[in-house]
Amino acid sequence: MKDRKIVIFCVLAAIVFSVVLIAYFASQISAVYPPMKTYNFSLTTDQLRNKIINIANDDTNLSYKITDSTGTSKDDLNYYVDVYLKNNLTLYTFNIFYNKSDNKHSEINLVGAFDNIHKFGGYQNNSKEMQDLITIFENNFIYRINYNQ
Repeated sequence: MKDRKIVIFCVLAAIVFSVVLIAYFASQISAVYPPMKTYNFSLTTDQLRNKIINIANDDTNLSYKITDSTGTSKDDLNYYVDVYLKNNLTLYTFNIFYNKSDNKHSEINLVGAFDNIHKFGGYQNNSKEMQDLITIFENNFIYRINYNQ
């Protein structure tokens, strides 16, 4: 009788685990959002990377950190970068990745935007506050890459 209860408990536990697992994937809790915005440049990936380095070196209110790179070849990597921007008393973090679309063109994809002081932001362009963060990113980062081409 005791063995039968253990078997029933194990079967029920497996069923509950399966239902939770299916619900997790069905609800897309771990889904990856598409970029909020994409910016194209007439630069190679190396030129784009050098521009980002130069902008960060010239401005004490802007810094960046490469967080990851993916790809199968050293010449064809996607770089994942966090860009930190200090504007007055506010600190912003922008998650981007950049890659090349061909030998003469590259693109930056804005994936996330956050206001660290006021504690808002996210990965979807679905509110006025997010649009304001995107505008700050464009005015203080993207514009400078375009301006210096």
